[in-house]
Amino acid sequence: MKDAEVTIALVSFKTPVLLERCIRSIYRYTKGVNFLVYVVDNGSFDGSREMVQTKFPQVKLIANNKNRFATVAFNQILKITKTPFVLVLSPDVEFLDNAILKMLNFCKKHSQVAAVSCRQIDAKGDVDKTCSRFSTPIIEILNSSIIARFLKNSKLLSKYKYGSWRRDSIRRVEVIGDTILLAKTSTLREVGFYDENIKLFFMENDLCLRMKNAGYSVWHMGSVTVKHLRGQSTLKFSPKQMYKIFEADMLYYYKKHFGIWWWIFLYCVYRLSRLYWSFEPLWALVRPKPSIK
Repeated sequence: MKDAEVTIALVSFKTPVLLERCIRSIYRYTKGVNFLVYVVDNGSFDGSREMVQTKFPQVKLIANNKNRFATVAFNQILKITKTPFVLVLSPDVEFLDNAILKMLNFCKKHSQVAAVSCRQIDAKGDVDKTCSRFSTPIIEILNSSIIARFLKNSKLLSKYKYGSWRRDSIRRVEVIGDTILLAKTSTLREVGFYDENIKLFFMENDLCLRMKNAGYSVWHMGSVTVKHLRGQSTLKFSPKQMYKIFEADMLYYYKKHFGIWWWIFLYCVYRLSRLYWSFEPLWALVRPKPSIK
């Protein structure tokens, strides 16, 4: 067997069924590519690691004794890989055809392409509106804070999210999601891999921005499609836990890239959001229910 070209990096947290389906689809559809599969299990203790060892002995398993979250776990793989390309992959993805070969060929043809993602559909076949422009503090407030509930900002947010784009074409974009992200290992090493101060959110925003600052581009391939069942690992957390992780990651990201004054402003705005989400379940009990006609 020739030396592997691609390391497929999977981080698993309490999703053994999806992980098995994902790995099976990799081996079923990936042809013409020499690859290795790594799985980091983030302290699942639910049979995930035993499933990998029993059913896929060729997969390299790294077993953490606790949840080290996405950035640290992915870096455990990225920092040791020797292959020229790495595919960062979520275990709730299933391949439908030879997507990896198509993405790999695209990256090989374009020297300034640091990373590429592809079109994603859900279980019903609906297209996931992945990719975005780089966010700003104002965009963030309009997109995710409690203030967004009271402001009409559809035009601005539509531009930020490439709202009119059907995701069926090949296009240079600013941010691609890391649900499925094929990147050149040399570029990842150059920009410093994932920032481990971030746990779950904004990790792709931060990575893509550092790639851009280093002179590279990222692309979306609408000619390649995978199935994605969104957010299955995050369902293991309560909404309150998820909000706290989001808030911490968001504040760190904007402090890093926009400075301390924006951090202070966002901190104040999102204190109000935290207060709202603390009481929202109670308000839902007394809120008038819409009539059914």
